[in-house]
Amino acid sequence: MTFFDISRKMLKAGFYKYRLYFLCNLSATALFCCFAVISTNRTFMNASIVNSSISNNIYLPFFLSAVFLVFFLPVSCQAFLASRKQEYGVMFSLGMSRKEAFRNLLFENVIISVLALAIALAAGTVLSFLFFSVIIYAIDVHGVQWQFCPEAYKLTAVLYTVVVAVAFILNAGRLMLDKIGTLLKAQYRAEKTGKIGTFLCRLAPNYMRFHLVEWSFVRRHKKEWGCRYVLASLIIAVSVMLTGVCVTLYPAFLQDAKSYSPYDMVYSEIYGMNQVSVEDVLHILEKNGVTVEQVIQLPYIRDDVFNYLPVTEINRDFGCDYQIQEGEFLNLFQYNLEDGYEHNIQPVSTVTIPGDRKLQSVGTDVKILFNQNPTFADKTLIINDSDFEKLSADITGSAGIANLFQFQNWEDSYAGVCEVKEYL
Repeated sequence: MTFFDISRKMLKAGFYKYRLYFLCNLSATALFCCFAVISTNRTFMNASIVNSSISNNIYLPFFLSAVFLVFFLPVSCQAFLASRKQEYGVMFSLGMSRKEAFRNLLFENVIISVLALAIALAAGTVLSFLFFSVIIYAIDVHGVQWQFCPEAYKLTAVLYTVVVAVAFILNAGRLMLDKIGTLLKAQYRAEKTGKIGTFLCRLAPNYMRFHLVEWSFVRRHKKEWGCRYVLASLIIAVSVMLTGVCVTLYPAFLQDAKSYSPYDMVYSEIYGMNQVSVEDVLHILEKNGVTVEQVIQLPYIRDDVFNYLPVTEINRDFGCDYQIQEGEFLNLFQYNLEDGYEHNIQPVSTVTIPGDRKLQSVGTDVKILFNQNPTFADKTLIINDSDFEKLSADITGSAGIANLFQFQNWEDSYAGVCEVKEYL
């Protein structure tokens, strides 16, 4: 029987070791590949599509997954090779050379690493695809799509190859230099007859008689246990930090969601789209068990820069008391100045509208009256009703109606809102 036959039989007998080592490589690499694909996605990292305060949060788990990969793979490689010491001790006693043993270990690790990397790249792709499916269909983030990013796969392959290669060379070299049975026996005798061992044997002879092997094992692997302690401490510290961040930021995110979305559903009738009656929408919502408390239909006009709103409608629908004369306008900034973010509030002083008519600013107000909507322009101006009517006659095709719905219980409105969305 050749050494190859013996190795094959050992593979069958200890297949669970190979399977565990393979799964360790697969899980760590797939996790890193997933975050690499997400962090290199151009649409997700585009601040004009996804708020940078959300997209930039992906860098922390990306870094942590890289740290986990760098620390976890060497530990799993060390544990895998350490579990093979007894097997190769038998092989050495039968005459296997260290060169043959190293070649055999190298062949096994190359096969496992290549398979783990290939499947991990596929698994990371699936995980990233599921991530984007969640933010697109569950969170309803528009403009984001899954993209094939060669840089992510190259980075994953390079990092994985370097870490596995270094870990294998160091641990396999240690295994080859370790004279297996001879070195372990000498080390065992030295620890047994050492000063500490002698003192402990005299202090507790019955205990040490049964537990001397465990003490010897702990002392021999104290460096490995130190690495495990450091890694465990790092994981616990990161977990505590992320938990603290979530607990701290959750109330702020919830408050921002409420303040920036005072109405539960908003859609606009503009550019020939969403031309449906409010009665039909109310019927759909009622059919799905959604009770509507309030409906506001707000007329507005927009161009490339501004939304123009009539002052009478604003005062009546939102309880304001703005006084704006003909030829004037008020800058309205819909921000919550206490949300912790820096806002760029730059009011305009003069606006020229069709007919070479100029409107002058009468001031600025910062207040959230209604939700943001993709059909709105970046800046909002409140103007006199007379100017609004003239502007509506001069600008054709850019007048719309924003429909704002307030529900009695928004938590139960998902099915109704989805059906309204399909109807629109």
